[in-house]
Formats: sequence, structure tokens, C-alpha cells
Amino acid sequence: MLITYFILIWLLAIIQISIFNFIPFGLVGINILLCSIILLLFIDKDYLAFLLAGFGGLIMDILSASFFGAWTISFLIIFLVVRLIRKPITSKNIYLVLLVVFAASILQLIFSFFFLTLFNSNLKPVEVILPTIYSAAANTIFSGILIAIYNFYKNKKGHFILRSH
Repeated sequence: MLITYFILIWLLAIIQISIFNFIPFGLVGINILLCSIILLLFIDKDYLAFLLAGFGGLIMDILSASFFGAWTISFLIIFLVVRLIRKPITSKNIYLVLLVVFAASILQLIFSFFFLTLFNSNLKPVEVILPTIYSAAANTIFSGILIAIYNFYKNKKGHFILRSH
């Protein structure tokens, strides 16, 4: 089963690098790995979310031409933060989950900006504010679609996991 997870994580990372980085929403693309990590945490799949954060981040570091460790560090920090704040959100309210996705997306993009400035990038904070908001909104919309698909699948078995109260 672990090998299957690693293959799925590898495929998600390849899809992220090859497809989702080139399908822009606004000015920045959707991050399917980040959305998956957060949603897995909210459906109590902590082990799989941790594998996705660590191994998925490592694959993204290898496949992307960015600062090595940027993806892994940001995914693992977001994994820990979301795991800590997930407990108070026990109502499984879909709106709170989407708010967490939005905030985590902004946090991940702040990490990316931080790592870019380590390499003396010419980016200014003002130039990344609008793309950051667009990307966070795109991740939130994408997560909402994933939640709807997941709930549709689970509803066939007789129950919803995430609800809007």
C-alpha cells in the first residue's frame, strides 16, 4: 500500500509541475499538492497527508528549478500548522475548511517569496500581492470542487464528511 501511495504522490507532483503550473488562474496556478494535504488532514488521513507533504515536497523540489527544500519545508510547516488548528474545527464545517485552504495558500506563497528573496530575486512584495490572492482563491475554489466530489462519493455510502452548517 505504501508503494501505491508513493506512486500516487509522484503522479500528483508530475501533474502539478507539468500541467497545473501552466494553467493560470489570474496570474498564478493552482497548487493541487497543497490542497490535497489540507483536505487529507480534514478527513483524518494524517499519515497520507504527512507522506504527501514530505515526499511530494521533495519531488517538487527535485522537479522544479527552485531553491531546494523550499517546497518540502513549506509543505511540512503547513502540515504541522493545519494539523494543530484542525482540532478546534471539529464541526467539519466546509466554510472553515475552505478558509484554512485560503490561509494556507497565502502562507505557502509567502514561503515561496521568502525563498526567492534568498536568491536576490528582483521581485518586490507589491508585485506578488495580487497573484498571491488569485492563487489562494484558485486553491480555495479547487478545494471546494474536491470537497463536493468527495461528498458526492461518500453520499453514495450514506453520509457526508464535510458539511455547510
